[in-house]
Amino acid sequence: AASMGQVLLAVSPWAELEVDGADNGLTPPVTRLNLPEGTHTITLRNADFAPVTVQVQVSADKPFTLRHRFAP
Repeated sequence: AASMGQVLLAVSPWAELEVDGADNGLTPPVTRLNLPEGTHTITLRNADFAPVTVQVQVSADKPFTLRHRFAP
């Protein structure tokens, strides 16, 4: 079994959350993802702004914090 790690989300004001091409709800209220160790692609979509896509490296020993503020 793959080891799991955490991604902590701090997104303002809100975003539709996509992880590795799959819909994962809205952040907030989702503020934490449990993902297998390794590289994952996270896309944040807010209707008023261009989408933001980042690659994150997840490890079991340290949470990764993804912060993003949509601003004009």
